[in-house]
Amino acid sequence: MFPGTHAIERALEAYHSGQIEHTGVMVHLVPDEGVDSGPVLNQRVVSILPEDTVETLEARMHKVEHTLLMRNLKTLFENPFKENTMPKALLSVFDKTGLVELLAGLASLGWS
Repeated sequence: MFPGTHAIERALEAYHSGQIEHTGVMVHLVPDEGVDSGPVLNQRVVSILPEDTVETLEARMHKVEHTLLMRNLKTLFENPFKENTMPKALLSVFDKTGLVELLAGLASLGWS
């Protein structure tokens, strides 16, 4: 897996040079200390196809990523880590489809 920026491009380069056959996506918590450094909640392998471009691989990876994200959100939002505190959510999304509804749902559960 390739954390950080340009991960998909780096994965395709590694594929074409024969270093890897797969890449992957993950959903993780984001601590204050850095990018892609928090505990991993879920992850899945994504195969790279010979005909893949950055755009086609990115589309498949986002589809898997969205599925994983939705599986983890409900659990996290209904079971905040710290009791007696108002839970806060910071969302970073590529595809903003349904974001307003998601935020309204979070607000209804007491999240800011």
